[in-house]
Formats: sequence, structure tokens, C-alpha cells
Amino acid sequence: MKPILNVTLAALLAASTLAIAVSDANAMSRKRYCQSYARRAAAHVQGDHVAGGAALGAAAGGVYGGLTGGGAASNLITGLALGAVGGGIAGAVAGDDAKKEAYWNAYHDCLGY
Repeated sequence: MKPILNVTLAALLAASTLAIAVSDANAMSRKRYCQSYARRAAAHVQGDHVAGGAALGAAAGGVYGGLTGGGAASNLITGLALGAVGGGIAGAVAGDDAKKEAYWNAYHDCLGY
């Protein structure tokens, strides 16, 4: 009877080890799936943050350059250029934050948090 007990215990140990390994593999594949899902969701958020920021910045810079320059065209052009660059940078930062938020929202939704 002792050999049967040893074989049974060994089979139970092997089965439990296999069940733990399968559970861990399933959790890892779910995590990878959710990461991929979240990357796709964030990719759809790209939008036009840089162009929108550049347009708004150029408009604000042009107005500021026109008001402070006394109507000189060089101040207006400088204001437009600096505003467009600054607005583009601000738009890129805003777009990056929107992507991060969309990624984490989709990731947590996928995992069920």
C-alpha cells in the first residue's frame, strides 16, 4: 500500500504544480493582451493636438506681436512664429497626457479594475 500512496502523492504534487503554472501563464497572457489592447486604444487618441496647439499659439502670438509692435510687420511675424512653436510644444505635451490617460483607462478596464 505504501507504493500506491507514494504514487498518489507524487501525482497530486505534479497536478498542483501544473495547475499553478497554467494559472500563472494565463495571468501573463491576459496582462499582455490588456497591454496590447491599451496601446491600440491610446493610438486612436492621437488627434491633432500639435497642429491645434500651433494654430492657437500662432493666433495668440500674432495678436500679442501686433499689439506690442505698434503695427510693425516684423513683430507680427515674430509673434506668429514664436506662438506657433510654443503652441505646438504645448499641444504635444497635452496630446501625450491624453494618450497616457487613454492607455491606463483601457488597461484597467481590460483587467477589470
